[in-house]
Amino acid sequence: MKTYRPGLPTVPPRMRNLPVNHEGYPVPFVCAWTDGEPNFSVVDPRKLAACHDQRWCSLCGELIGQYKAFLLDPVMAVMRTATEPPAHIDCARFSAAALSRAFVTLVWVTRGYSLGHVGSTTVFHIGEPEQTFWYAGGRRANRQEVMDSFQAATPPLYELARADGEVAVMKLDMKVKRATKYFPKHAALADYV
Repeated sequence: MKTYRPGLPTVPPRMRNLPVNHEGYPVPFVCAWTDGEPNFSVVDPRKLAACHDQRWCSLCGELIGQYKAFLLDPVMAVMRTATEPPAHIDCARFSAAALSRAFVTLVWVTRGYSLGHVGSTTVFHIGEPEQTFWYAGGRRANRQEVMDSFQAATPPLYELARADGEVAVMKLDMKVKRATKYFPKHAALADYV
């Protein structure tokens, strides 16, 4: 019998067939394994390709529909790129709630994306969002929490942009402004999963 970590949000039905690591977390389908142990920080390149080619959810491994949910941090939201394939909305929301105990996480729901490369890294250029869900501390995040995470995450982006000149800074300003329109609407509004 699988034993989930106490306090973990309700695991979606599609994810209940996944193996569970020794800490009680479901192991995402796309996760790489080393010496019989899951490595949550490494994506299995064969599974990544299968998720893209076969349209499988990166979290549960089942077929994904027209809506694709990406898990993003604030920098990814600004750049509109992800390093992991999309997932079902319910799988992504579960993962965001489980992951956001340490940092702010965004579930970006879109119908389209394109594949690209930055050096040897595969990236997913994500389309316009149909829905966005922000999480912090294991629950839906409020506007202030999201703003604080952006203020902490964007200075390195601006340092890189300044090194490239004024036009790069203006382009980054536009990307940041575009991302902020998807912040939660009210500072005090945060509901629980």
